[in-house]
Amino acid sequence: MVLFGRENCLRYLSRCGLSPMTVDSWEKYRRNAVRYLQACGATPGALSILDLPFSCNSIIYISDFGDSSDTEEQVLILRIPVEVFVEIEHEVGNWNHRIAQGIPEAVHALNRVGCNIKYVVAEIELDAENNPIEILNVEELKITSATVEHALSQARTLILSHGAPAALDRIHTVFHGYLKVACDNAKIPIPNDRPGIIELLGLLRTHSVFVFEPELESLVTQTLRGAQKSIDALESFRNNHSLAHPQDMLPEPEALLVINFTQAILRYIDARLK
Repeated sequence: MVLFGRENCLRYLSRCGLSPMTVDSWEKYRRNAVRYLQACGATPGALSILDLPFSCNSIIYISDFGDSSDTEEQVLILRIPVEVFVEIEHEVGNWNHRIAQGIPEAVHALNRVGCNIKYVVAEIELDAENNPIEILNVEELKITSATVEHALSQARTLILSHGAPAALDRIHTVFHGYLKVACDNAKIPIPNDRPGIIELLGLLRTHSVFVFEPELESLVTQTLRGAQKSIDALESFRNNHSLAHPQDMLPEPEALLVINFTQAILRYIDARLK
């Protein structure tokens, strides 16, 4: 499936050879492109494109006589499970915006830092494994934001493509972003520019924006206090065992535990907000 470039590029690429760029080289281009987009004030959508699991390949033209020649052109290939491929095909969620604007912006940035991207294509990864986890849909939430939507989309792609540990940082962003917009919607003043998850959850509790039966107050208070300890652990897992920094990731079982717990708390908060 063509995400960027002329429609007949797949026919052209079928007559060419591809030489994979090394992971280190691609990562340098990717990081520089992110810096370029940030310096230009690009939208979060354009920045999130470069979080997707692309591989970069040099295009080698092969003539009808079998001769080959370098083209100095690159193609980005997004190999993904069939479920994600169908989402793209039907432009589910924010894929319409990504294809129309985000991917072209990312390609422009890559070209500016010296990586000559000619085409972007998506292919089904035939060996992709199914993962026993379900990610929230934006439609389930009463309130949301662009940050929450982008992070959810990235988390879903990362889990399907690379497993739960790769998505831990995005799930943290989902929860953090959700709590911030919940405080904003409730007109709760936030005392500093960079509030943490525990602080935001405490503000929601203090300002009594949760609605539940009075006889459950003691149980709910006790449960949320216990949840705060677990959420504190989420912060630690994110800071010390996720792709937020270059470090060893959390093992799959623990990553699944953290992600499922975080989503359960988020669903409860969303259900009980005024």
